[in-house]
Amino acid sequence: MDAIKHSDEGAITYGILETMGRAPTAVEQRLLEFFTNKASMVVTNVAGPRRRIALAGTPVAGILIWAPCSGDMRMTVSLFSYGGKVTAGFLTDAGIVLDPQPLADAFRAELLSLARRARRIDP
Repeated sequence: MDAIKHSDEGAITYGILETMGRAPTAVEQRLLEFFTNKASMVVTNVAGPRRRIALAGTPVAGILIWAPCSGDMRMTVSLFSYGGKVTAGFLTDAGIVLDPQPLADAFRAELLSLARRARRIDP
C-alpha cells in the first residue's frame, strides 16, 4: 500500500476516471465495464484525521466507511483511521457473502492475533 501511495498510480487513475466521466454516456459505460470486470474486489486504506474533530461543536466519536461496489465487483474492504483507531468496513454482495459479520469478526480476530505476536517479538 505504501508503494502505491507514494507512486503516481493514484493521480493517473484519478485522471483516467475524470476523463471517463467527461466521455459520452455510452463510452463511459463501456469503459466502466471494462475496468470493473478486471477486479473481483477493492481494498482501500484511507488515513483520516489523527486527532478527534468536532462537527458544529459536537465531537465526532467515529466514522464508518464503505467503498462502493460496481460492475461485477462483489466485495470491498475499507480501512479508515481516525483519532488513533482503525475502522474496517465490509461491503459484500449477498449472492457471495450472505452475512458479512462473521467475515468482519474473523478479520478483527486475525488483527488482534497479529498484534499479540508482534508484541512478543518486539523487545
